[in-house]
Amino acid sequence: MQNHRTVVIAALCATWGCNKVQRTPLREPALSTASLVANDWDREQQMQDDHLEGLDAVDPACRHLGAKITHCLPPKGGTVEAGPEGATIATMDGNFKLTIPPAALARNTSLRIGPAIAPPWTTGYVSHAYDLGPEGVTFAIPATLSLAHAIGDLPNKTGHGRLAVHMVVDGQWTRLQGSNLDVASNVVTAPIERLGTAATLVPTTALNVLAATAAFHIGEVRQLSVTTVPEGRAVTWSVVPAGIATINSLTGVLSAHAPGRARIVAASGGFISQASIVVLPAPTERY
Repeated sequence: MQNHRTVVIAALCATWGCNKVQRTPLREPALSTASLVANDWDREQQMQDDHLEGLDAVDPACRHLGAKITHCLPPKGGTVEAGPEGATIATMDGNFKLTIPPAALARNTSLRIGPAIAPPWTTGYVSHAYDLGPEGVTFAIPATLSLAHAIGDLPNKTGHGRLAVHMVVDGQWTRLQGSNLDVASNVVTAPIERLGTAATLVPTTALNVLAATAAFHIGEVRQLSVTTVPEGRAVTWSVVPAGIATINSLTGVLSAHAPGRARIVAASGGFISQASIVVLPAPTERY
């Protein structure tokens, strides 16, 4: 006869889907909440029922999370309606929660939440990656995104305290300011002002500017490149002095303007990498 806990987990997976469907493409964090349900279901269920007796847990499907959840989704995500009154949206595995405060949305909005389909490549995933849509929706008051992870999903030699929520900006993972780690629950939270693709990632540990050649000619435009460890992190570019050359701070496209020497600076995650260039007069055309 099957164990009661096994039956419960099998039922959850049959109904909402488990494992691969909600994993990031490159890392497979353990579902810590599902593990808790499997190991302590009987005892926890009674405790949670007692605790929630006076708590307004609007969506009963997430009562086991022990918090007020207005919209409870399966791990594979779904669509919910949120409006000016605010909302707290969570997946029932406990890995995702989005708290939208009152007045953050001006009107009722249909939100889509689910595992990221094609996030930028990186080796630094700790939590699942999620697509929050529709992209372009902004909050008048920042919402709070909470992403859970397991200690066993931290890469070797990664400091637990340096984890942060990242969102995709211009095709690259960008660290969100205000990220905060709750060590007791292994949850990282951060304020977000818009919807997009998000995940908890390990910090940048190295940065290196790759210059194919240090010589440019006046009028030449060239894309500079950089490597980050882990890869795929956002980089901010600058050049000194600006009179010699200019560079797009987000893309790294450099334009040479006047003869002389300049220094290219790339910054990411607290790391800075530099490279020197020389700008030469435009080559003389020969007939």
